[in-house]
Amino acid sequence: KVSSFRYTGGKIQMRLAIVVPELDTIGGTERCVVGLAEALAGRGHSIVVFANRRHPALLRGATWYRVPMFSRPLLFRYGSFLALNTIVRAWASIRGERYDAVFSTGGDVLRPAICVFHSCAEAAGQCIRAELQANGVSPATRCKGWVNIATYKFIGGIERYVTRSGAGRVVAVSETLRSDFARHYGAAPEDIAVIPDGVSLNEFRPCSDDEKRHKQERLGIDTAAHVVLFVGHNWQRKGLSTLIDALARMRGQVPTPLILLVVGGRRDGTVEAELRARAECDVRFLGTCSDMAEIYGASDVCVLPSALESFGLPILEAMACGLPVVVSRTAG
Repeated sequence: KVSSFRYTGGKIQMRLAIVVPELDTIGGTERCVVGLAEALAGRGHSIVVFANRRHPALLRGATWYRVPMFSRPLLFRYGSFLALNTIVRAWASIRGERYDAVFSTGGDVLRPAICVFHSCAEAAGQCIRAELQANGVSPATRCKGWVNIATYKFIGGIERYVTRSGAGRVVAVSETLRSDFARHYGAAPEDIAVIPDGVSLNEFRPCSDDEKRHKQERLGIDTAAHVVLFVGHNWQRKGLSTLIDALARMRGQVPTPLILLVVGGRRDGTVEAELRARAECDVRFLGTCSDMAEIYGASDVCVLPSALESFGLPILEAMACGLPVVVSRTAG
């Protein structure tokens, strides 16, 4: 229902509701949503954000409604946000909140006007199933894997509904993702628009040799070393183990010291120690980083050997910073 269209200077201005679990610049999906929302706000549209958490420096002029949710496990996180953002939006509507369209980034809203998908839950579950069939999987890992498969199966059911009948318009960020939706959900490819993610060329740009040296010094990196960068929260699916094995095989073949920077993922001292021992080089786990341009600028090459990737925003960000990038054939 059109409720608040306004005409200003011959232009239509809308009030748009954006539903996303977290609005920050840490994850790739979140950075894309922030960029889109800021661009829309810059064109005069009003933004209403329904999120569990929002970085205070982002979208200062937006109206924000906090949505409670569990942080983990994934099933509780997803289910609580789906249910509670529906309740909060209804409560805001009762209080008189009006907007022209609801925008979501997945199956977080059952009937959004626009849904831009960045991943396919069914494809993720299938990838985990393939991982469990590999040799050497511990019982604990196998148990966790089957729990995750069941969770993705549930999320996939919601995504199937949203894709086929819930959303007014469905957008995928790559042809790979559109194909996944057609294969797993039976969605008609012609009903899904493909709009690739973009990158801010003001934020992500090549830096001079002096700038690179200063960035490395700020990170405590030997400027004579060769810096390899890995970016990804899910280390297993993003191929960190593959990269570690590759670096181990390169030992003695590279004349300069190798440093591997790992951005993203949950910190686990035991896992980190094991990966360092296997790599036989200097591996530094940086956790989540809000200033990725600083990290790209201090690196020499970005390597992302993903087993499953719908798009891979760090690939474009690294290229925008002038880095050579090594990716797998499955990079979206």
